[in-house]
Amino acid sequence: MRKSFYQQGFTLIELLVIVTVIGILASIGVYSYTSYTAYARDTQRASDIKSLTTALERYYDDKGQYPSVANMTTTNTTNLSALLKIDGETFRSPTASPSTNNSIVDYSTYTSTTQDVYRYNGISTDTAECQTNSNLEPISVHPQSRVVASLEPLFAAGTIAGYCESFILSYKKDSDNTWQYVYSRH
Repeated sequence: MRKSFYQQGFTLIELLVIVTVIGILASIGVYSYTSYTAYARDTQRASDIKSLTTALERYYDDKGQYPSVANMTTTNTTNLSALLKIDGETFRSPTASPSTNNSIVDYSTYTSTTQDVYRYNGISTDTAECQTNSNLEPISVHPQSRVVASLEPLFAAGTIAGYCESFILSYKKDSDNTWQYVYSRH
């Protein structure tokens, strides 16, 4: 049997080794990309929470109280951003759908394990006043409640009812699936 000086093509073993190496490199790349995007989302959440906390503390310095849970969870972020003097995009979590105006939900009624949200826990000796807009009708306690059009002038003027004495903001990190908490100064 005569051997050819030039070998034609690759053997099956060589092809399997090359495909395996490419597969390993691709899986490392996908893992790195997934980790990087999770870290980027966590950084965005931390930045949003810091901005919200700063705005809430400024609001407290001006008014002597924090906004109620109903005020913070409203879908009318135009008036909420004017009230807190903060960009409306801050209220949206990194993975929120484009139709979502506000990712802030009531801590006490939040039950989802998959939704990307910022939880607002208003704390007060007068729980009813902290959870709702008790002096104005009609506002529901539901975390996705809407401020009705007749309340918009009051909201914009900063005289909306409902207050809290302190708060806790929290969000879940993508990178390690743990909840991060930020507490008010008061």
